[in-house]
Amino acid sequence: MAAFLDPVTGRRMPLNNDLVLGILNDGNCSELDFDDDDEEFIPLQLENDEEGEVELSSPPRLSAAAVKSENIKGKVSKRKSTSDNMNESEAGPSCSKKSKQTPCSKVTQKSKAVIVKLPARKRLWKKTDYIDKSHNYSGHPQPNEIRSPVEYYNDYYNDNFYERMALCTNLYYLRKTGRVLNTTKPEIKKLIGIHLLMGILSYPRIAMYWRRNIKVDMIVSAMTRDRLTTLRNSLHVVDSDSPPVSEANNPLWKVQPMIDIVREGCNKILRTPGRYSIEEQMIPFTGKCHLRQLVKNKPRPVGLKNFVVTTSEGLMVDFEIYYGNNPALSHPLGLGPAVVLRLSQSVPRGSCIFFDRYFTTVPLLEELTKMDYHGTGTIMLNRVPDRQQLKFKDDKKMTRGEIEQRVSNDVVLVKWKDSKAVLTASNCTGGTTTDIVKRYNKTEKCYVDVGAPKIVTSYNSFMGGVDVLDQSMEYYRTFMKTRK
Repeated sequence: MAAFLDPVTGRRMPLNNDLVLGILNDGNCSELDFDDDDEEFIPLQLENDEEGEVELSSPPRLSAAAVKSENIKGKVSKRKSTSDNMNESEAGPSCSKKSKQTPCSKVTQKSKAVIVKLPARKRLWKKTDYIDKSHNYSGHPQPNEIRSPVEYYNDYYNDNFYERMALCTNLYYLRKTGRVLNTTKPEIKKLIGIHLLMGILSYPRIAMYWRRNIKVDMIVSAMTRDRLTTLRNSLHVVDSDSPPVSEANNPLWKVQPMIDIVREGCNKILRTPGRYSIEEQMIPFTGKCHLRQLVKNKPRPVGLKNFVVTTSEGLMVDFEIYYGNNPALSHPLGLGPAVVLRLSQSVPRGSCIFFDRYFTTVPLLEELTKMDYHGTGTIMLNRVPDRQQLKFKDDKKMTRGEIEQRVSNDVVLVKWKDSKAVLTASNCTGGTTTDIVKRYNKTEKCYVDVGAPKIVTSYNSFMGGVDVLDQSMEYYRTFMKTRK
């Protein structure tokens, strides 16, 4: 049985039910005493602000856990006996601040206004028509003059960058081996040019370009095989083995100068309001790297994930390599919307941006509307807020070509049944206007006309910009096994 030490005699006493009630005074007394009596509860009025938060117009009542006493007069005085404690509990249900047995503390601290976040606003999805916004784009501007390929290439890699690359490569080789490499800017240019030729004429092994019967004279005359291997293994664009303080949290700091100079070259591209697409791209890499990912259903599933924005014709405008805790890709709406908002900074206002269901959310479309952008993309049903009101027809009950549409403010959801049902969302194009597409009918064994909403035909026409870019890069990609 539990025991209790009498505060007067200091003897050990059995802790029974009567003694517990005496210590607690039947639960009717507290060490906290308030000057005023309990007042009638009056609901506090809420004052809305512009940020969707409310401020309490008067100080809220402090909870017992939040009360911080400023003046504690003393602890509970020593009790003479168990019977005295029982008498006190029978004397009255409340305690006074004048009582010497259980002096109570005052609460004199004034509470400040508390900011309380309201729940997300309700969206009412209505079954009504949607008026499409006009897209009178003139297309990508034509250049004033057609320059040579070398001049376009120099927009990305200039002579200053080659000088930096040669210097950093020499410093790294000296730190690594203690010997002098003595590479120069012209030699680094030859190294890059050899790799471009290898992308055009692909051999399974590097040594085959120097083999007697199948050698490539342009490569053999420019550089020896061993020299090329040494330069490849020592190639650097930074002059230190440790990251600077500003790049301490950047795992790509060793190649960040090259990333920056390519991005600067992309920024030189003339752009006008038009149609752009955002999608993830894989940089193939099967070596050791903690940033390496596996993305299924990709032609090159293993590598580094890169988010790219391109024109509808496949011209890359901007990109952002994903490496986890990237400050540029942090946003309260999540990673997908953060990527779109980040890359949209390189797109002119008034443009229409297409993206897939990895990025699409209703709050993202609402945010793009505020920024004067149009957005269209496929969307997952579980990303639609207040989706209980949608009540779309079940997929199995829909016929081919059937369209269902729901509108909330400036956002429209369109469900269309092809061979399977697809759900799309937009803030510029809906399903009121329809187009005719050709689809193969297995029963009739021929192509038939099927009605498709404009949002679907527009998405299919202008979403493939990143795929065109991937296809162009795949034609001239160089795959060589190396330790780097």
